[in-house]
Amino acid sequence: MKYLILFFASILSFSQSHKLEIEIPNVDKEGIVYIAIYDNAKDFDSGNNSPEIMALNIIEPINVGLYNKTVDLKKGTYAVKVLIDTNGNADIDLNFFGLPKEQFGFSNNVLGLFGSPKFDKASFELNMDKKIIINLNMILLQVQVEGVFEKVEMINLILDTRNILLLWEWQYVPF
Repeated sequence: MKYLILFFASILSFSQSHKLEIEIPNVDKEGIVYIAIYDNAKDFDSGNNSPEIMALNIIEPINVGLYNKTVDLKKGTYAVKVLIDTNGNADIDLNFFGLPKEQFGFSNNVLGLFGSPKFDKASFELNMDKKIIINLNMILLQVQVEGVFEKVEMINLILDTRNILLLWEWQYVPF
């Protein structure tokens, strides 16, 4: 009888869900928020954004300012991707250099070097109720050009991750 009680207790604890609160404190423009929650590295790292491979997919309107969403998930390891679609085209818009023009973020507030970070950097353990804060990023690219096909004076790339400021300047002077 004692083992039977322990068995049922272990089943209940294994299937027990936990609350994950997702807070996004810095929404700059209203639009549609896309939140993709993944429970494995293969799907997170695949680049495939189809809802079928996500542990949970949230799509809803979002306003400027603070955003909160609480969801129920089973105990496990998760990673989160967030996109704010400001023009309603259901896709992340990229500029001429292939950099995002809309706000985006990842759990653990990590960034990938060229694209999304890997699951192991963005993942976290959910074994009790938990709150995560995702600070959104937006890449600003400023290009100043003089004349038509004459010369590029300067390219400034400013990556604001709310923690890191990267400034890259490039000047081209023709012979």
